[in-house]
Amino acid sequence: MKHHRLPVLPHLLALLLTLALALALSLPLALSLSFTLLPFPAPVLLAEDLVGPQLTVVDFSSEQPDPNGTYQYLAAYAVDGDPDTFWNNAYRPKAKPPHHITLDLGATALVTGFRYLPRQDGYSLQENGNLGPYRFLVSADGAAFDEVAAGAFDAAAMTQSTALLDAPVEARYVRLETDMEWIAVAELVILTGPPPGVTPTVTPGPELRASLSTDQPVYEQGEDIVVAFAGCRHPVYRIGICPADAAPCQGSTIKAWLYANSGTKTPGPVVVERGNVEFDGAAIETALVPGQYVAHLLAEDWTTSVATARFIVVEKGGNTTPPTQPDPPSGLSYRRTVEQKGGAGGQVEIVPPADTLGLTGFDLYWGDASGPLAAHTPIARVPYTGENPTRFPIPDGVAIPRGATRLLALSRSWDLASDSFADVALDPGALLPESELLYSFQVLTDLHLATDAAHLHNRQFEAALRDLVATDPDSLGLFLVGDTTDHSLEPEWEEFARIVAAVRPEGSPPLYAALGNHDFAAQGDRYEDLIALYRRYTGAPGPYFRADTDAGVFLVLGSQSMSSRASGFADLGEDQLAWLEEQLSTVGSGGESGSPTGSSTGSPGPVFVFLHQPLKDTVSGSLVSVDPSVQVWHGVLQDAALRALLDRYPNVVLFTGHTHWQFESL
Repeated sequence: MKHHRLPVLPHLLALLLTLALALALSLPLALSLSFTLLPFPAPVLLAEDLVGPQLTVVDFSSEQPDPNGTYQYLAAYAVDGDPDTFWNNAYRPKAKPPHHITLDLGATALVTGFRYLPRQDGYSLQENGNLGPYRFLVSADGAAFDEVAAGAFDAAAMTQSTALLDAPVEARYVRLETDMEWIAVAELVILTGPPPGVTPTVTPGPELRASLSTDQPVYEQGEDIVVAFAGCRHPVYRIGICPADAAPCQGSTIKAWLYANSGTKTPGPVVVERGNVEFDGAAIETALVPGQYVAHLLAEDWTTSVATARFIVVEKGGNTTPPTQPDPPSGLSYRRTVEQKGGAGGQVEIVPPADTLGLTGFDLYWGDASGPLAAHTPIARVPYTGENPTRFPIPDGVAIPRGATRLLALSRSWDLASDSFADVALDPGALLPESELLYSFQVLTDLHLATDAAHLHNRQFEAALRDLVATDPDSLGLFLVGDTTDHSLEPEWEEFARIVAAVRPEGSPPLYAALGNHDFAAQGDRYEDLIALYRRYTGAPGPYFRADTDAGVFLVLGSQSMSSRASGFADLGEDQLAWLEEQLSTVGSGGESGSPTGSSTGSPGPVFVFLHQPLKDTVSGSLVSVDPSVQVWHGVLQDAALRALLDRYPNVVLFTGHTHWQFESL
């Protein structure tokens, strides 16, 4: 093992995939991959929070439709799970107060309160509908309502507000009312407790996607410490602070602690999924002497840590400048456990550097003697928890890319990475043999383009497209796997067309777009009208089609009904499934003349299928069997039928999007 100085790397698009297929490709290809261009992961949802498709708007005082779809603020937007849309009372003509919205919870639940998010477009003021005084009512039958709470939120705030009931109440329907002149609701979340006689359970672990962070990396002794948390699953989750070398964090090793949902040592009555707690510096001054510490999000057993955040305490007047670049790891080992050539599954052990002050984790890369492979993002980011060596399992489904001859590890201190790395040579017998590149293509998904050309999503797509055109002019094409637009509005499609026309010169690789649930999200419009927009701006013949390229055949699937608008699920009609079976029976079996995927032996090669929504239990975010309350981002109504069909063709590679989970979520 040696250390190597890293070359200066150019800016890389973190979520860009180029598939390079070779004649000698021998990895099994029954894979499902998920990518996203968004800078944020999908929100963490609680079993105790009723949101989005779990809620149905059954009554409202008024809403503001727009035949053109530009200024449309419908009641359904209050529970669509999208903070960028919102419900507003009618103003053409203006609807007079009082205003109300009524929701069906889907079943009788123990209601404990609600959360309100005001409109997020910068106009969250009282005169633009930001909620001040309110009334909250419940009903068992949807006819007779009882008021159970009344109050007032800060009408100048743009952040989410929470109202808790004095006592939980059983209800099937809830209603929010106000006498204000205007009302605007980006999202309503109904807080509920467990049904009577049911004890809440917690399954702590990384699958909860819990997280912690501190407001700064270094504190003076006696300084207040603010810890932000997300992913709490129970009212008695605690944030405890332990010395960095204390493992596990329990009992006498806990130097300070607070309940996450209240920021005190008195637990609140309900789960608070995300927020901040502040440790009073004066109260913990003697407990936190100068040194390294780890804040832990502790489950109800007081010992299971589901998330951590490292920080440093220095003496008063000491140097609080964040650490400089960390030293590289002192050692790295890698033991493959899969027999399949090209497979990466195995165990990695990383020896931390001698100086671990400020060390927060490690980045793993595929590389060669000069450093990480170009245009490759980290395999994973491994947190440093004080373990020496730090162990990380690479799942069996990960492949070693062509060109990689070494596994690299860099140290990380918050946002700083070491400028050199530790590495270990890969077994030459484990690598796929060098062979002729057959073809390449690119995959992006969930662009969520806005009407504003300056929006981050639009600028990211334009930058990605420029990179693709410049780096791979011989590509078979760019495949967009749905949710190209955010609200299926024509101005958003116009932005898509503007970017494509501005960036792709004549002769550029073709572009193909699958249909996502956001691509017909506009309320009040017919499916046929929204599909017409999708076809007009993408050139797609319909929701499903075959893309014939110079070197390959690709199959694109998409929803055939408005089901996706309500629940995010794809509805694949019998005609589409029959069409897919016909295509796979020829292309998928290698029986079609001129099929580019077959090898010299006549065996079928890979067949690429694109669908926005993933099948259940295939990619991070859809793993219902791991956590049915969080991993709910699958979405095919005909899941069993599609799965059974694809299972007959193990050479099918299914590309999906929708989940927004980070690509390194293994």
